[in-house]
Amino acid sequence: MEQPVSIRPYHEADAAVLLAAVRESYADVSPWMVWCRANYSLVDAATWIRASIAGHVTGSMYEFAIVDDRGSVVGACGVNHINAVDRFANR
Repeated sequence: MEQPVSIRPYHEADAAVLLAAVRESYADVSPWMVWCRANYSLVDAATWIRASIAGHVTGSMYEFAIVDDRGSVVGACGVNHINAVDRFANR
C-alpha cells in the first residue's frame, strides 16, 4: 500500500533528522558529496538548514524535506546552484 507523502521546506527542528540521515548514508554518499564527511555534526546540519531557508528567500536554492502522512521526514529533494541567466540548476 502506498503512503502519501508531501514536500515542505526544511525547519530548523529537522537538524537531528538530517544528521541521522547523513550518518546513515555516509558510506554511500561521501564519495560524491564533499560536504558529507565522517565528522558532519548537528551544527553543520543546522547551518545547512538555515542556508536552505535563506535560499528560498533569495531564490538561490529550493531544498525540501519529504514527509509522510504523520509528518516524519522520509527523504529530501531540491534544486540548487540555480543559474537564472543560463536557466539551469542542479537537482
